[in-house]
Amino acid sequence: MITGRAVFVPSQNWCRFVSLSMLLCVALLGAVSIGGCGRQAGQVAQATPEATVTAFFNLVKDGEVDKAATAYAYEHLSRQQNSDWDDIPPGQRNLIVNTLIEEKAQKLAPWAEKINVAPGRVETVAEGDQATATVRVGERRFTVELVKEEELWKIVRVK
Repeated sequence: MITGRAVFVPSQNWCRFVSLSMLLCVALLGAVSIGGCGRQAGQVAQATPEATVTAFFNLVKDGEVDKAATAYAYEHLSRQQNSDWDDIPPGQRNLIVNTLIEEKAQKLAPWAEKINVAPGRVETVAEGDQATATVRVGERRFTVELVKEEELWKIVRVK
């Protein structure tokens, strides 16, 4: 016999509430891990500068500017413009990068109306983790500056 102590005996409703709460938490964590917390830069980045440039212009030609916008080296560019980039919490950096991707996609939208042919041969000059590529797309010639990040080539600037 227990005396002087209160013993908590959960009711059936309490157990059901806790079970449903835990199930909801697991479902939310699964959705975030599968879907991610937004678009991630580098989805178009490839192992060679030529492949990145080709993939980028093909996506623009196909009107997939949202995906094409992920080819840019946003963290590289952000570090150049913000000396305290690494001090910004990762979640906030992701929000900044996702905003930059959305802005870039809006800027690329008019290109999709003008670019209606696949890119031609890409000529590249690489030095270390930087490269400059030239490519003819239709009647226009583009110069693309790239940087290598985590074994993938990402776009810094297109002229």
